[in-house]
Amino acid sequence: MAQRPIWRGHLRLALVSCPVALYSAKHDRNTIRFNMINPETGNRIRMVLQDAETGEPVERSQTVKGYQFKKDHYLLVSDEDLDSVRVESSSVMTVDKFVEANSIDPVYFDASYYVAPDGEAGKDV
Repeated sequence: MAQRPIWRGHLRLALVSCPVALYSAKHDRNTIRFNMINPETGNRIRMVLQDAETGEPVERSQTVKGYQFKKDHYLLVSDEDLDSVRVESSSVMTVDKFVEANSIDPVYFDASYYVAPDGEAGKDV
């Protein structure tokens, strides 16, 4: 199966722009993902949400996100909280200038990516 891009947009160099796709350079093709299957019916299994202490079922609509900051202590985070800190996404990657690799602090080298032509522009390559 072909690797899927993690981002699609346009690469802009001065006045020139072209459609591109961004791929993670670290892709383990040997990774296999399994689904849980009921062997009697061959159907996939749904996971049921339940309270960890009481064992009572919980509706997905009644759940909230929580960040564990200490054992058994959670900071509840609402969708509104996440929306208020969300970074605005962009579909344009602008290259302002090129720099020497040794001028960048290695702390920023946590992942590597490939940029490839996308859409009709990529079919001619």
